Amino acid sequence: MVRVMSQEYVIVGEKICLRRMTVEDTQQIIQWRNSEEVMEQFLFREPLTVKMHLSWIENKVKTGLVEQFIVCVKETGREIGSTYLRDIDRKEKTAEYGMFIGETEEKGKGYGREMEDLTTRYALDSLGMEKVMIRMLESNIASYKAAIANGYRVIPEKEETMVLDGHPQKVIFMEVTK
Repeated sequence: MVRVMSQEYVIVGEKICLRRMTVEDTQQIIQWRNSEEVMEQFLFREPLTVKMHLSWIENKVKTGLVEQFIVCVKETGREIGSTYLRDIDRKEKTAEYGMFIGETEEKGKGYGREMEDLTTRYALDSLGMEKVMIRMLESNIASYKAAIANGYRVIPEKEETMVLDGHPQKVIFMEVTK
């Protein structure tokens, strides 16, 4: 069960806590997001700038089209990445999930799976979404396994191929419904 807090942490899980992203997190988000390891998992490969991120906050976060969190390790408070819901459509009750772990040494510890679980349940339970979707590269095995473990299913009719870094890459779509 997701426990919504009135303190700094909005959501507290077993291993991690989520707090709302703020303008003060801009430099950290840019550093994480522009790392080669994170960027190679994104469909949008352009390096993130301060101007782009501040525009994201102003036009997406502040308007309610995006809810974005900073992920902290519960035991230490160390900030390790970000999880978010984008393209939130309150009328259709849909959203798209995304995340990244920016601290390489924190990968493989189950944080990604829990990030997805907590954020998805927040979307379905607290925001009242009926459906949450994920787009990912087929080569992103860790994210695929986490999505399956969290109840997502592949939508085969939405499959597509994109050319990224000069090579065709298969993009798969997954969804979970309430």
